[in-house]
Amino acid sequence: MKRGVLLLSGSVVAIGALILAVLFAPVLREELRLLVLVPLIKGYHLIRYHYIERLPQFLLWAIPLALLFLIIFRSILRFPRSCAPTSSERPTPAGVGNLARIARHIHRARSSRIARVRLCRRVFEIAARLVARHEGLPLEQARDLLRSGAWDADPAVVTFLRSHHRENRGGRDFVARLEHIVAFLEKYHQEV
Repeated sequence: MKRGVLLLSGSVVAIGALILAVLFAPVLREELRLLVLVPLIKGYHLIRYHYIERLPQFLLWAIPLALLFLIIFRSILRFPRSCAPTSSERPTPAGVGNLARIARHIHRARSSRIARVRLCRRVFEIAARLVARHEGLPLEQARDLLRSGAWDADPAVVTFLRSHHRENRGGRDFVARLEHIVAFLEKYHQEV
């Protein structure tokens, strides 16, 4: 949230400065040139001709490459791959990890679009497996049945599963719709 506020305030300030520059440029043309443009051009020439051209060619290539490797290295350290469990985590029994992952996605679904997308995909796959088992269809045919909306079920469930990749990613009632879908799928599973 802080980053969004900073970006928004920075963009407002930049747009305001641009509007003021456009408004006052014709009136204060000479002052703008003397106070802004001339120092910028002199600073550019000073840096280019007095500092950069005196550097050896090796440094001209080594500095940008070192900065690039530093950025890549920091991004790798900042976002480690969390696929493998850390040593502090206790091993979980089979099946518990999936339930815990789904529970985390449900908890995050109110504020995270990515969690909603993952939940929609997981619910779609669960429903496809249930339909395939109940109807005796291959899994891919069950997926096509759900995508087309031809499955004979609760209209809210069919709409949710048919448009699982578009319409269900937002809205305040996402968790309520998801609870309805899960309750229906549980009843459907009891019939299987």
